Amino acid sequence: MANEVAFQQNGVSQVQILCLNWNFTRNETCRHFDQIDNVSIVDCNGNSVLELKSNYNTKSFNSRIQLVIRGKVLVGYNLGRFLRLVNLDHPLELSKDLIYFGPFVKKFWNRKSRPSLDDLVLDLLRVDMKKNKIFPGRVEAARQILDLWHLMQRHEDSPESSKVHIARFLLPADADGTRELFDCSGPGRMMNKIRKAGGQPTGFHVSRLTKDYYERVVEITFSSVDDLCQVINEMLTKCYSGNTLRILLHTKMVQYVESRFKVFQTLYKTTATMFPLQAPRSSERVLLLQGTTGGILKTLVMMTKMAIQLEKDPATHFYTLHSDFYDPANADSKIAQEYGGFGKMNVIPAPKINVLQPHKIDVIPISVIPARKINVIPAPGKISVIPARKINVIPAPGKICVIPARKTNVIPVFSTKVLPSRRIIKCPPTLTPSVSYVCVKAKLSTEMVNAPTTMLENTSTP
Repeated sequence: MANEVAFQQNGVSQVQILCLNWNFTRNETCRHFDQIDNVSIVDCNGNSVLELKSNYNTKSFNSRIQLVIRGKVLVGYNLGRFLRLVNLDHPLELSKDLIYFGPFVKKFWNRKSRPSLDDLVLDLLRVDMKKNKIFPGRVEAARQILDLWHLMQRHEDSPESSKVHIARFLLPADADGTRELFDCSGPGRMMNKIRKAGGQPTGFHVSRLTKDYYERVVEITFSSVDDLCQVINEMLTKCYSGNTLRILLHTKMVQYVESRFKVFQTLYKTTATMFPLQAPRSSERVLLLQGTTGGILKTLVMMTKMAIQLEKDPATHFYTLHSDFYDPANADSKIAQEYGGFGKMNVIPAPKINVLQPHKIDVIPISVIPARKINVIPAPGKISVIPARKINVIPAPGKICVIPARKTNVIPVFSTKVLPSRRIIKCPPTLTPSVSYVCVKAKLSTEMVNAPTTMLENTSTP
């Protein structure tokens, strides 16, 4: 087939080659969570296979990419980051990442720890992507990666090509260490000094996260084990305590390392501790080395050489997927002590300042209720003015009730009614209107007592 080329690796033949280029929008809060904008994929002949823009639905965007790259050899720049941002995975044996190809990146280590795609295209293909208006994420940029792939095949066949190895370490993102690593004497000045501490410069990459994440993964790409040890020595001396070192290892390599624990303790006076749990959402485990700086470095040399030797055998390839590598954004504070991490920093929010508001005075409204023929009990805290004609009103305790007492069953305590000096007509209690009173004031009763007896008798008889 025209779109297929022979590619021999681990018994795989006749695999289609796809070259991918992508663009992103920066997340100003945390660069670790940038958003993919454009994706372009071409085949080995430069024909466009897929072009996607950010206006697609997220699920449709990711699923279409997954369908296209499944079972294909994927060539691109920083594929691990791309797959993490689109929440996809791909076998490492079917991935060709430009940032880990030794003949391309090693020539840039004197200037920078990791060259950009523009740097690679300009240096290797003599094409200026900016002047030629070749924008990332477009088909033209994917074709530039295809040209780089053809160069990669030439260097892979030549005996001069040297493979680049990777070592990964877990460090705390404390204020002192991070400031010394990035901001001492200018941005990144200390990091450049550290990665050039060996005989040959090395690649140096630290995960980009905000202060909310208390873990950092330092990834060092190197060709010589001695260069790696000198870089680690410089980093521990200048930025962190030199008594401990945490190394990220694949879980399949644990058995080989644990069999050397007694050797580490006897020869180098170094205590090795393997934490029981894997790092969250990965296949890596944390190995803690404790001892003197010299003993830790010698232990690191033995472990690194052992890992390189094991990786030469296809049967002992430990890492198989991009998701096998631990992402510190998945840090979990609840199980940090069990997997050997530092967890996610618990940020204490700033205390809220309560602004005192003017005091509100509760005004008790006066309820005016027409309560004719209704049994009304005034609510507590209310002053009720109720015309209580022909109703039975029971005032609540502690209330002021102003009620005209005509034809009601209300017995006032005092009366201001002045009785005339005429004769008193005794009536049965049931016929006594409410305006008459049982009690008579002393002033009125005195006048009635001074009246002649005969007059009272005459008036009392018909």
